[in-house]
Amino acid sequence: MRDGHGSTDAYYVAKYGQKWVRTRTIIDTYSPKWTEQYTWEVYDSCSIITLGVFHNCHLGGSEKATTGTATRDTKIGKKMGELQLAVRFTSLSLAIMIYIYGQPLLPKMHYLRPFTVNQIESLRYQTMNIVAGRLGRAEPPLKKEVVEYMLDADSHMWSMGRSKDSENQMLF
Repeated sequence: MRDGHGSTDAYYVAKYGQKWVRTRTIIDTYSPKWTEQYTWEVYDSCSIITLGVFHNCHLGGSEKATTGTATRDTKIGKKMGELQLAVRFTSLSLAIMIYIYGQPLLPKMHYLRPFTVNQIESLRYQTMNIVAGRLGRAEPPLKKEVVEYMLDADSHMWSMGRSKDSENQMLF
Protein backbone atom coordinates (compact mmCIF):
# COMPACT_ATOMS: atom_id res chain seq x y z
CA MET A 1 0.00 0.00 0.00
CA ARG A 2 1.47 3.32 -1.04
CA ASP A 3 -0.84 5.84 0.56
CA GLY A 4 -2.47 3.73 3.29
CA HIS A 5 -5.56 2.55 1.43
CA GLY A 6 -4.29 0.04 -1.12
CA SER A 7 -3.62 2.19 -4.16
CA THR A 8 -1.04 4.44 -5.75
CA ASP A 9 -0.90 7.59 -7.83
CA ALA A 10 1.14 6.39 -10.80
CA TYR A 11 2.78 7.99 -13.80
CA TYR A 12 5.40 6.71 -16.17
CA VAL A 13 8.39 8.23 -17.86
CA ALA A 14 9.70 7.12 -21.26
CA LYS A 15 13.10 8.10 -22.61
CA TYR A 16 14.79 7.65 -25.95
CA GLY A 17 17.92 9.67 -26.67
CA GLN A 18 17.24 13.33 -25.94
CA LYS A 19 13.46 12.99 -25.83
CA TRP A 20 11.79 12.41 -22.47
CA VAL A 21 8.05 12.15 -21.92
CA ARG A 22 6.03 11.99 -18.71
CA THR A 23 2.44 10.84 -18.68
CA ARG A 24 -0.39 12.21 -16.65
CA THR A 25 -0.80 10.72 -13.17
CA ILE A 26 -3.43 8.01 -12.78
CA ILE A 27 -4.82 8.52 -9.29
CA ASP A 28 -5.86 5.94 -6.69
CA THR A 29 -5.28 2.58 -8.45
CA TYR A 30 -2.88 -0.34 -8.58
CA SER A 31 -3.76 -1.05 -12.22
CA PRO A 32 -3.04 2.18 -14.13
CA LYS A 33 -3.71 2.24 -17.86
CA TRP A 34 -2.43 4.91 -20.22
CA THR A 35 -3.42 5.32 -23.86
CA GLU A 36 -0.89 7.92 -24.87
CA GLN A 37 1.07 8.15 -28.12
CA TYR A 38 4.61 9.44 -28.58
CA THR A 39 6.87 9.64 -31.63
CA TRP A 40 10.63 9.16 -31.86
CA GLU A 41 12.88 9.02 -34.89
CA VAL A 42 14.90 5.81 -34.60
CA TYR A 43 18.00 5.32 -36.75
CA ASP A 44 19.68 2.44 -34.95
CA SER A 45 18.34 -1.11 -34.79
CA CYS A 46 19.90 -1.46 -31.31
CA SER A 47 17.92 1.46 -29.91
CA ILE A 48 16.95 1.45 -26.25
CA ILE A 49 13.68 2.92 -25.02
CA THR A 50 13.70 3.18 -21.23
CA LEU A 51 10.41 3.12 -19.31
CA GLY A 52 9.86 3.64 -15.59
CA VAL A 53 6.68 3.72 -13.49
CA PHE A 54 6.66 5.99 -10.44
CA HIS A 55 4.41 6.94 -7.51
CA ASN A 56 3.61 10.66 -7.43
CA CYS A 57 4.15 11.53 -3.77
CA HIS A 58 2.60 14.99 -4.13
CA LEU A 59 -0.95 13.82 -4.85
CA GLY A 60 -3.60 12.11 -2.79
CA GLY A 61 -3.78 11.80 0.97
CA SER A 62 -0.20 10.72 1.56
CA GLU A 63 0.72 11.60 5.14
CA LYS A 64 4.12 13.00 4.11
CA ALA A 65 2.50 15.20 1.46
CA THR A 66 0.08 16.64 4.03
CA THR A 67 2.71 17.21 6.74
CA GLY A 68 4.93 19.17 4.40
CA THR A 69 8.09 17.07 4.85
CA ALA A 70 10.28 16.43 1.84
CA THR A 71 9.16 13.39 -0.13
CA ARG A 72 10.57 11.55 -3.11
CA ASP A 73 8.74 10.06 -6.05
CA THR A 74 9.44 6.35 -5.76
CA LYS A 75 9.65 3.72 -8.44
CA ILE A 76 6.89 1.16 -8.53
CA GLY A 77 7.96 -2.45 -8.88
CA LYS A 78 11.30 -3.66 -10.09
CA LYS A 79 13.12 -3.14 -13.38
CA MET A 80 10.90 -5.79 -14.94
CA GLY A 81 7.14 -5.92 -15.38
CA GLU A 82 4.35 -6.34 -17.86
CA LEU A 83 4.03 -3.81 -20.63
CA GLN A 84 1.80 -3.71 -23.67
CA LEU A 85 3.41 -1.51 -26.27
CA ALA A 86 2.42 -0.90 -29.86
CA VAL A 87 5.20 0.13 -32.25
CA ARG A 88 4.83 1.44 -35.78
CA PHE A 89 7.83 1.84 -38.07
CA THR A 90 7.85 4.28 -40.95
CA SER A 91 10.58 5.60 -43.18
CA LEU A 92 10.58 9.34 -43.70
CA SER A 93 13.69 9.76 -45.79
CA LEU A 94 16.07 7.17 -47.20
CA ALA A 95 18.78 9.82 -47.70
CA ILE A 96 18.77 10.80 -44.01
CA MET A 97 18.90 7.15 -42.98
CA ILE A 98 21.90 6.46 -45.25
CA TYR A 99 23.66 9.57 -43.91
CA ILE A 100 23.13 8.50 -40.28
CA TYR A 101 24.36 4.95 -40.91
CA GLY A 102 27.43 6.34 -42.70
CA GLN A 103 28.64 8.20 -39.60
CA PRO A 104 31.24 6.59 -37.28
CA LEU A 105 29.86 5.10 -34.06
CA LEU A 106 31.99 7.32 -31.81
CA PRO A 107 33.65 10.72 -32.34
CA LYS A 108 37.11 10.55 -33.98
CA MET A 109 38.83 11.95 -30.86
CA HIS A 110 37.55 8.95 -28.84
CA TYR A 111 39.77 6.62 -30.86
CA LEU A 112 42.83 8.87 -30.56
CA ARG A 113 42.55 9.65 -26.83
CA PRO A 114 39.92 7.53 -25.10
CA PHE A 115 38.47 8.72 -21.79
CA THR A 116 39.63 7.11 -18.55
CA VAL A 117 37.10 5.33 -16.35
CA ASN A 118 37.18 8.23 -13.86
CA GLN A 119 36.54 10.77 -16.64
CA ILE A 120 33.59 8.73 -17.90
CA GLU A 121 32.08 8.51 -14.40
CA SER A 122 32.60 12.24 -13.87
CA LEU A 123 30.95 13.05 -17.21
CA ARG A 124 28.05 10.69 -16.43
CA TYR A 125 27.48 12.42 -13.07
CA GLN A 126 27.70 15.92 -14.58
CA THR A 127 25.39 14.95 -17.43
CA MET A 128 22.86 13.50 -14.99
CA ASN A 129 22.86 16.75 -12.98
CA ILE A 130 22.43 18.90 -16.11
CA VAL A 131 19.59 16.74 -17.43
CA ALA A 132 17.93 16.63 -13.98
CA GLY A 133 18.10 20.44 -13.76
CA ARG A 134 16.59 20.87 -17.23
CA LEU A 135 13.81 18.32 -16.67
CA GLY A 136 13.10 19.73 -13.20
CA ARG A 137 11.99 22.94 -14.95
CA ALA A 138 9.80 21.11 -17.49
CA GLU A 139 6.03 20.95 -17.20
CA PRO A 140 5.22 18.65 -15.48
CA PRO A 141 8.61 18.60 -13.73
CA LEU A 142 10.63 15.44 -13.22
CA LYS A 143 12.32 15.11 -9.87
CA LYS A 144 16.04 14.34 -9.63
CA GLU A 145 15.49 10.83 -8.24
CA VAL A 146 13.39 9.93 -11.31
CA VAL A 147 16.10 11.20 -13.67
CA GLU A 148 18.78 9.28 -11.73
CA TYR A 149 16.76 6.07 -12.00
CA MET A 150 15.99 6.51 -15.70
CA LEU A 151 19.64 7.23 -16.54
CA ASP A 152 20.88 4.31 -14.41
CA ALA A 153 23.22 6.78 -12.73
CA ASP A 154 24.35 4.20 -10.17
CA SER A 155 25.16 1.54 -12.76
CA HIS A 156 28.76 0.89 -13.66
CA MET A 157 28.03 -1.40 -16.59
CA TRP A 158 28.89 -0.11 -20.05
CA SER A 159 26.91 -0.67 -23.22
CA MET A 160 27.00 0.87 -26.69
CA GLY A 161 23.35 1.92 -26.35
CA ARG A 162 23.99 3.64 -23.02
CA SER A 163 27.10 5.40 -24.36
CA LYS A 164 25.16 6.73 -27.36
CA ASP A 165 22.36 7.83 -25.04
CA SER A 166 24.79 9.71 -22.77
CA GLU A 167 26.40 11.31 -25.80
CA ASN A 168 22.95 12.45 -26.98
CA GLN A 169 22.19 13.90 -23.55
CA MET A 170 25.38 15.98 -23.65
CA LEU A 171 24.41 17.36 -27.06
CA PHE A 172 21.01 18.75 -26.09
